[in-house]
Amino acid sequence: MTTKPSSDLDQARPTGKKEVMEALTQAANELFGNLGPEAVSVRDVAAKADVNHALVHRHFGTKENLLQAVLDEHARAFRSAMLQEDDFGATLVRLFDVATERPAFTTIVAQLLLGGDAPNVFVAQEGGLKVLSDKVSKGKSKQEREQAMTVIAAAASLNLGWHLFAPFIIHALDYDGDPEKMEASVREIMRQLAEKIPGAAD
Repeated sequence: MTTKPSSDLDQARPTGKKEVMEALTQAANELFGNLGPEAVSVRDVAAKADVNHALVHRHFGTKENLLQAVLDEHARAFRSAMLQEDDFGATLVRLFDVATERPAFTTIVAQLLLGGDAPNVFVAQEGGLKVLSDKVSKGKSKQEREQAMTVIAAAASLNLGWHLFAPFIIHALDYDGDPEKMEASVREIMRQLAEKIPGAAD
């Protein structure tokens, strides 16, 4: 058995503030997503990122601040994606795709809610749903805004529910088809929901 020279190991470790912070947020995202924030310690995150645990305190202060940094990064990604599309159908599909690309987001939020945390405690940045809310509300009457918000709520429920419970749903249905085909169909339903938004076809 051979071991890498210490110089090789040192090169593999994150160095510099930006690199260390990125390594820590990536490690935290993976661990929080897989195990839940409550089950993960600062030392766990540091070990995963291959840095000294003191650097977590130096750059983030507390585990709660690190968790907030992870959630803020997800919020920025969702918000950016929602701003890229003008068509409501394409926007809702993009919402689904970002959740697919970022599975940890759904599980982290679920774990926090199940643990009794209120959304206003851990949601510090406006995310994709706020962008959608602003989009569908522009120039609408109160009744139209209410209908549009309900559609967005339904789309968000479908999106988060699928990404959290898809394996259970497929099993409970005794579905023997292609899971990827079913997911593609669920994704298309996201697009179709946009037709219920007042003025979406304008």
